[in-house]
Amino acid sequence: MCLEKDIKIFLKYYKKPELKATSYDTLYRTAENYVFPFLGLRDTEKVTAFEVIDLLELLKKKYSMSTVKKVYGVLKMFYAFAVEQKIVSKNIIQSISCKNPNQNLRQKVKAFTIDEVQRFQRAALDQDSNGKYISYYGPLLVLYLHTGCRLGELLALERETDYDYEEQRICIHSDVETIGTFDDDGNRVRGCKIIKQMSPKSKNSNRYIYLNNISKMCLRYYYIRSLRSNSKVLIPSAKQVQKFASPSSVQSAFYNICRHAGIIPSGGVHVLRHSYATHLIKNKEDIKVVSRMLGHKSIKVTMDTYYHLFEDEVSKTNNVLDIVFAY
Repeated sequence: MCLEKDIKIFLKYYKKPELKATSYDTLYRTAENYVFPFLGLRDTEKVTAFEVIDLLELLKKKYSMSTVKKVYGVLKMFYAFAVEQKIVSKNIIQSISCKNPNQNLRQKVKAFTIDEVQRFQRAALDQDSNGKYISYYGPLLVLYLHTGCRLGELLALERETDYDYEEQRICIHSDVETIGTFDDDGNRVRGCKIIKQMSPKSKNSNRYIYLNNISKMCLRYYYIRSLRSNSKVLIPSAKQVQKFASPSSVQSAFYNICRHAGIIPSGGVHVLRHSYATHLIKNKEDIKVVSRMLGHKSIKVTMDTYYHLFEDEVSKTNNVLDIVFAY
């Protein structure tokens, strides 16, 4: 049997039952976009390690290392299964490594400067002559900037259960994601759907976020709209108030606001979350608190992500000893 058919069987019957819908969707899309076009029609038993190496090297020239690692991960999982099930006689992936030659050269995450933050906020909260926000998702994006939540976490909020009006805080315990649709045979078909997942990214993702004054103002706009339409969704879709907003629609609004604000964003809407964390850390907020607010798995994740913000402090450390140990 060919590699494409074997991997589809593996994904449908062995991985789908144990994975979250979003994780399965990612695995399937990785195989569909990067493995099947190159090796899909090859006899599974006859695929060689050299062919896999050639594929990985080709992908390295066109895509990010994270994409290459996802491809490697799919093949590694499949071939471990294939050997166990005697589909192939040997695991060709065992002899292959997937290392980034520049893996020790970490890239700094991108964040807005203070000036860009201010320009973005003004553009996002701009109103017409009737006092209506020009961008429906503008206040949401400012809320994103001021809470540091993941976009899916904000979109998953429900009015009656996740918004404590008296305490002025929101409860984060789920997220909204966009995934592909599949037929009964496990093949991906046209279209996608928005789902709510009750299990967040990690255990520490379950948290309360207390709102500052700007966040309160932004959230109140959606709260009133949700209340008037009797929607369970706290931040409803612009077109269908009973449904969750689409992450792609919010992403489009982000780029439009950036254009009006004269900002060229580096990456997508996630830059707002990075800006939140970056400026808290720069203003000497406790890294433990920042990590908790971000919902990171551990402080180490926060330190590794924003390592460059601590380099100046590290470089100054030994200079302190000039004073302490002076003679």
